[in-house]
Amino acid sequence: MVETLKEFEPNCAVAPILLTGGTDSRYFRSIGATCYGFQPFLPDLPYGEVWKMVHGIDERISIKNLVFGASVLYNVVEKFMA
Repeated sequence: MVETLKEFEPNCAVAPILLTGGTDSRYFRSIGATCYGFQPFLPDLPYGEVWKMVHGIDERISIKNLVFGASVLYNVVEKFMA
């Protein structure tokens, strides 16, 4: 995942983060699948501003981030499936 991310953003920093809450990956883990929480995004807003919008009335990401994240995730899946 990091290798693919660096193809898009060579100077990016990759950092683990612990988030509370849940994802649908719990259903896949329950049948033995390995799952990773991976959310590639570009820092186009200050981190504190992003967190203020999470699950809020005006939750959103930029189109640039939508395209970036979808492209990175597509390539990650493509490499895993190769």
